[in-house]
Amino acid sequence: MSSLIRLVRTGFVLAVAVAFGGLIAAIGCFWQSGQIFVGSTSIPIGLLAALAITWTGCTVVGSLTTTAAASFAVGAGWVLTVLTLSAQRPAGDLVVPGAWYGYAFLVGGLLIVVISIFRSGIKTL
Repeated sequence: MSSLIRLVRTGFVLAVAVAFGGLIAAIGCFWQSGQIFVGSTSIPIGLLAALAITWTGCTVVGSLTTTAAASFAVGAGWVLTVLTLSAQRPAGDLVVPGAWYGYAFLVGGLLIVVISIFRSGIKTL
């Protein structure tokens, strides 16, 4: 019975990790286009905040769990949500645009997710 409880608990933790990855990705997708203009120069404060929340979320899950599977689950939730929100809708709506800050969020966030997975894997060795 103990192994069944452990299996259910692990499945629950992984499901919560996927949902948490989706949540931080959704927040990041909507924040990444925010800019502050100082004169004629734009400062991508939204992009920096989106990458910071992605880094924080991945680091928190990686430090709270003892397995790389939870970090992978966060990454899977993040990637699925970002890919869904960066696809164009039939009405033409788009959350992550094809501008430089949209691409920077996609590449930077994916790099953060991969680094967090590797850091969790190294921690368990």
